[in-house]
Amino acid sequence: MCDRHLPSYYTRAMKRILQNALLVLGSTIAGLLILEALLWAVYPPVRSNPLPPGLTFPRPGGFSTLTPGFDGVMDNRAEFTGKRVRVDARGRRIVPAASQTLPTATQVHFLGDSQTFGHGLTDDESWPNQLQERFLEKTQAIRVVNWGVPAANTEHYWRRLPRLLEDTSPGDFLVIGLTWNDFTTAPGPLDLVAPKADSAKLATGAQQYKERAFPGLADAKAFLTSLSGKSAVISALLPSFRSIYYRFRDRHPVADILASGVTENVFELLAGMRQRAEAAELRFAVLFLTNGVFLVDKAYGAFSQNGRFFPSQNVMGDAAKPLCKVHRLHCIDAFEALHVNAGDGMIYPIDGHYSPQGAERIADYVMDALAPSLLPEALKNHRATK
Repeated sequence: MCDRHLPSYYTRAMKRILQNALLVLGSTIAGLLILEALLWAVYPPVRSNPLPPGLTFPRPGGFSTLTPGFDGVMDNRAEFTGKRVRVDARGRRIVPAASQTLPTATQVHFLGDSQTFGHGLTDDESWPNQLQERFLEKTQAIRVVNWGVPAANTEHYWRRLPRLLEDTSPGDFLVIGLTWNDFTTAPGPLDLVAPKADSAKLATGAQQYKERAFPGLADAKAFLTSLSGKSAVISALLPSFRSIYYRFRDRHPVADILASGVTENVFELLAGMRQRAEAAELRFAVLFLTNGVFLVDKAYGAFSQNGRFFPSQNVMGDAAKPLCKVHRLHCIDAFEALHVNAGDGMIYPIDGHYSPQGAERIADYVMDALAPSLLPEALKNHRATK
């Protein structure tokens, strides 16, 4: 090849390379758009917040309540749609079956977060309503009241307790539905106890650890989570990305939180609630509602690196039972009732909240746990009012 032909030869070669690159890029973009469209049709991205707007509103004192008289639907597009939620005039989620109870019924008040509220479930499917249906098979003298509010924690329960106590009568039952978020979230500064763990320092320490070990991880996680609500492809891939991250991290920030004293603070707060409940002549219990990452064997394997970080799969129950004894709390652990068939079907796999099947299992378990002490007393009180 003559030297004078080299420039034109390289020009043609570069043009072919550029054309091929543009063809590959265009084909890739077109393929992703087609895949995105197909996935939107059969596997739409999960909404990051499927709760209907206006369901909750903030109250003075640093907590939120349900909007009285609210009526709306929950929809995360992928796992549940059209799940109706109604709220009564007192700001409590409606328990439809409770309308069949007697005016003088002994009340069982459930105070908790989204798992108690029934995130992703209709009023009828929520486990408090299913529990009410089971009580009705025995008597109309027991009424279930659902005080669950999404995104609440033990500090919120403490601050809402005076309002709840206004609706109780001596002999009623108060049950706190404790979840993993409650278990690992340090209460703010309260007059009840001297804190064993500083929640602000814990949050700062956890953030600093993430920034040192995984630069940009928090921003990347927030970005991917936000994008997953708009892209079906990212939504489908995100669980795999999360599982890979779980399996290869060399430290577990939650393990540090558990070792810091947060859980002891939480249980001192629960003990304070018990004292206030007993002063109002109520019976008191704490119900452990296991998180999906421990309940489902496959999720637990990834989250714990096959037991490296949490050797006990029932981490809440095993860690909390000694504290229940110390603080004289009647604790009810739903782990074994939910951990059937490796936990499959008990939760919505992506959303993480209890499925209708899981809610049914909880209702059965709580019925068996409370009925021996509650039924005879309720029947006795009912006879006394006749």
